[in-house]
Amino acid sequence: MKQTWQNVRDFLKLVKKDYPYAVYVIISNALAKASLPFVNLVYYAKIIDALTNNQYEIAIKYAVLMISLSLALGIITHFTNRDIEMYGYTLDGSLMQQITYKAMVMEYEEFEKTDSMDSIRMAKGKANGAGGAGSQIEYINLFVIQIISIIYSLYFMGKLFINLKYTNFNQAIIWMLILSFMFVGLLIIGNKISKLSSDSFEEMQRKNVHFNSVSSYICYQATIEIKDILLYQLQHLFITYNQSVNKRLGIYIEWGKKNGLYTAIISLCMNIFAATSYIFVGVLAINGSISIGNVLLYAGTIQRFVNYMTGSVTYYNQIRYHADFLNEYSKFINKPNLHYVGTLPIEKRSDNKYEFEFKNVSFKYPNTENYVLKDINLKLNVGDKLAVVGRNGAGKTTLIKLLCRLYEPTEGEILLNGINIGKYDYDEYTTIFSPVFQDFALFSIPLDENVASGLQINNKKLSECLEKVGMNEKVANMSDKEHTLLYRDNGEGVNVSGGEAQKLAIARALYKDAPFVILDEPTAALDPIAEAEVYENFNDLIENKSAIYISHRMSSCKFCDDIVVFKDGEIVERGNHTTLLEKDGEYASLYNAQAEYYA
Repeated sequence: MKQTWQNVRDFLKLVKKDYPYAVYVIISNALAKASLPFVNLVYYAKIIDALTNNQYEIAIKYAVLMISLSLALGIITHFTNRDIEMYGYTLDGSLMQQITYKAMVMEYEEFEKTDSMDSIRMAKGKANGAGGAGSQIEYINLFVIQIISIIYSLYFMGKLFINLKYTNFNQAIIWMLILSFMFVGLLIIGNKISKLSSDSFEEMQRKNVHFNSVSSYICYQATIEIKDILLYQLQHLFITYNQSVNKRLGIYIEWGKKNGLYTAIISLCMNIFAATSYIFVGVLAINGSISIGNVLLYAGTIQRFVNYMTGSVTYYNQIRYHADFLNEYSKFINKPNLHYVGTLPIEKRSDNKYEFEFKNVSFKYPNTENYVLKDINLKLNVGDKLAVVGRNGAGKTTLIKLLCRLYEPTEGEILLNGINIGKYDYDEYTTIFSPVFQDFALFSIPLDENVASGLQINNKKLSECLEKVGMNEKVANMSDKEHTLLYRDNGEGVNVSGGEAQKLAIARALYKDAPFVILDEPTAALDPIAEAEVYENFNDLIENKSAIYISHRMSSCKFCDDIVVFKDGEIVERGNHTTLLEKDGEYASLYNAQAEYYA
């Protein structure tokens, strides 16, 4: 219970970021809804007693008070209901926005950790199967209503004992002991049944989450990967698999039987308690210890108490289950930023004289033992054209990730103009890089916004960048020219080929106009002619900027004056194409292995 309470508090803190008054709205709504039935019960009792005693004016006064209070509580309920419904409709989107923002500002090193995104995927999967943040708000509201109503019920039931004048004191003691023991027993049984019901519910939801996830995957793939399904005749496999997944109906039936049994036991116990209480109230009425109006009041209170006790168990189980997985959102959003603490601005130099230096840099990925890079020493100045080559897994891309501060060195340091890069303001630091990674991403937004990537759109500059990568003619033939929406995720956009997308990614790097251009396999998706054009125009593309070029194609490195060769995480050779071939080492081995296929 303590953990559930803490999880609910963390969840409400997230809600508070977008809806500062949500907690007050929930409490106001719960108070109004819980109070209304008891206001009616109290005044019905008073009105009946007044009418029984021919006190018509007093009865009218009580009726006016009851109507006025009911109207006021109804107004509060109406407006708070509206807000709570709005929370339910919008909270999941709001939480996703908070998660998205956190993902965009947290360290890439943290983001790539398996547990970071696995917890979010798991939480989203459970939310799809059981309802998300909106459902949790609803259950919290309903649970608070039950608790306030139980407090009201206990108050009136206690008041019944305190205000009675018994003709037989021993009789009063016996009844109080009977009802007290029954109430304590009810709590004990209810707690045990609640535990069994909760475990059964969580088991059902866990199974449901898995089947929902698999079913969603099948349905999604069946509408995306049409070519493979058609050519390999996988329709029957998908249909059969989906039918087996849809057997989850049996999970609901199994849970329904268990839950029905548990609910029946609790209802039986509650009704036995209610029946005993009714007998007690009836005896009091027969003895003249309470008025006719109070018979209505206390009988109604007992009935409501039974219902609210049953409801509180149900809603608590729902809250506990939802709090368990929604807590993953809270943990993700509240993760501290570990490394981005630098404050120094990047020196604004008109001559673009920047020098990077790797000093004894070694690196291994988090939670691994093997070093990907070992004792790297390397200098790079603006204007240099550096090619980085090596076999798969040699550490080439990792070097770039360290340079861009996507990771931090395990040992050693990286300097910019003699200062450790960790001391620079991170947002400013990233402005000096224009990377094109091999797993680059274009987005389903207009083409010009993709290329400008958040910068002011300058049509002349945009046209120049598209022309440099050979995309001007293609863009001119698109339906909305440079304003054409890419892809169809957000509307009727245009799908571009892999090669065209790669050209646009290079155009985006040129548009940013940063002093360092990083090209990680930049021509992998291009056809041979387009690739040759990129190489021939490489110097015009880069101009006076520094370029770090990573490629598996040795022939593409000829235009770089400086080539660094990696092997097993270490720099084993450095020089230009001619000198490295003469050395007949690792570079020559890689080059000759490819060249023989073109001979």
